Amino acid sequence: DSSQAAEVYNVLQGDANQIRQYFIANPSALQVRSEDGRGPLWWAWEQCKTHPELLTLLHSLGADVATTEQDAKGFAPSVLCPSKIRKQMLASLSRK
Repeated sequence: DSSQAAEVYNVLQGDANQIRQYFIANPSALQVRSEDGRGPLWWAWEQCKTHPELLTLLHSLGADVATTEQDAKGFAPSVLCPSKIRKQMLASLSRK
Protein backbone atom coordinates (compact mmCIF):
# COMPACT_ATOMS: atom_id res chain seq x y z
CA ASP A 1 0.00 0.00 0.00
CA SER A 2 1.53 3.26 -1.10
CA SER A 3 0.28 5.27 1.89
CA GLN A 4 2.01 2.89 4.30
CA ALA A 5 5.19 3.01 2.21
CA ALA A 6 5.10 6.82 2.35
CA GLU A 7 4.64 6.67 6.12
CA VAL A 8 7.61 4.33 6.53
CA TYR A 9 9.75 6.51 4.26
CA ASN A 10 8.88 9.56 6.36
CA VAL A 11 9.65 7.72 9.60
CA LEU A 12 13.11 6.88 8.25
CA GLN A 13 13.80 10.62 8.01
CA GLY A 14 13.38 10.96 11.80
CA ASP A 15 15.75 10.34 14.67
CA ALA A 16 16.96 6.91 15.70
CA ASN A 17 14.65 6.64 18.71
CA GLN A 18 11.59 7.52 16.64
CA ILE A 19 12.58 4.97 13.98
CA ARG A 20 13.25 2.24 16.55
CA GLN A 21 9.94 2.83 18.33
CA TYR A 22 8.01 2.82 15.05
CA PHE A 23 9.42 -0.52 13.89
CA ILE A 24 9.07 -2.10 17.34
CA ALA A 25 5.38 -1.13 17.29
CA ASN A 26 5.01 -2.07 13.59
CA PRO A 27 7.46 -4.91 12.84
CA SER A 28 5.74 -5.79 9.57
CA ALA A 29 6.64 -2.30 8.31
CA LEU A 30 10.14 -3.66 7.62
CA GLN A 31 8.53 -5.55 4.72
CA VAL A 32 6.56 -2.64 3.24
CA ARG A 33 7.17 -1.96 -0.45
CA SER A 34 6.35 1.10 -2.52
CA GLU A 35 5.08 0.92 -6.08
CA ASP A 36 8.65 0.67 -7.39
CA GLY A 37 9.27 -2.37 -5.18
CA ARG A 38 11.50 -0.54 -2.75
CA GLY A 39 11.13 -0.42 0.99
CA PRO A 40 13.02 0.45 4.18
CA LEU A 41 16.23 -1.38 3.25
CA TRP A 42 16.45 0.27 -0.15
CA TRP A 43 15.91 3.70 1.42
CA ALA A 44 18.48 3.02 4.12
CA TRP A 45 21.08 1.81 1.61
CA GLU A 46 20.44 4.92 -0.51
CA GLN A 47 21.53 6.96 2.51
CA CYS A 48 24.55 4.81 3.39
CA LYS A 49 27.00 7.69 2.90
CA THR A 50 25.12 10.26 4.94
CA HIS A 51 23.25 8.09 7.47
CA PRO A 52 24.94 4.70 7.89
CA GLU A 53 23.31 4.38 11.31
CA LEU A 54 20.00 3.60 9.55
CA LEU A 55 21.39 0.27 8.36
CA THR A 56 22.75 -0.54 11.80
CA LEU A 57 19.38 0.28 13.33
CA LEU A 58 17.37 -1.78 10.84
CA HIS A 59 19.83 -4.65 11.29
CA SER A 60 19.34 -4.49 15.07
CA LEU A 61 15.59 -4.77 14.48
CA GLY A 62 16.00 -7.97 12.50
CA ALA A 63 16.16 -6.69 8.94
CA ASP A 64 18.36 -8.69 6.57
CA VAL A 65 20.64 -5.91 5.32
CA ALA A 66 22.33 -8.31 2.91
CA THR A 67 19.11 -9.44 1.26
CA THR A 68 19.17 -10.15 -2.45
CA GLU A 69 15.47 -9.33 -2.87
CA GLN A 70 14.98 -7.04 -5.83
CA ASP A 71 12.93 -3.95 -6.58
CA ALA A 72 10.92 -3.50 -9.78
CA LYS A 73 14.10 -2.64 -11.71
CA GLY A 74 15.97 -5.69 -10.45
CA PHE A 75 18.14 -3.94 -7.88
CA ALA A 76 18.91 -5.41 -4.48
CA PRO A 77 19.00 -2.79 -1.70
CA SER A 78 22.75 -2.82 -1.12
CA VAL A 79 23.63 -1.97 -4.73
CA LEU A 80 22.27 1.53 -4.11
CA CYS A 81 25.37 2.26 -2.04
CA PRO A 82 28.86 2.76 -3.49
CA SER A 83 30.72 -0.57 -3.47
CA LYS A 84 33.52 0.48 -1.10
CA ILE A 85 31.08 1.72 1.54
CA ARG A 86 28.76 -1.26 0.92
CA LYS A 87 31.58 -3.73 1.59
CA GLN A 88 32.58 -1.89 4.79
CA MET A 89 28.99 -1.76 6.03
CA LEU A 90 28.30 -5.43 5.33
CA ALA A 91 31.54 -6.47 7.02
CA SER A 92 30.76 -4.30 10.03
CA LEU A 93 27.18 -5.53 10.36
CA SER A 94 28.13 -9.18 9.93
CA ARG A 95 30.20 -8.90 13.12
CA LYS A 96 27.24 -7.65 15.16
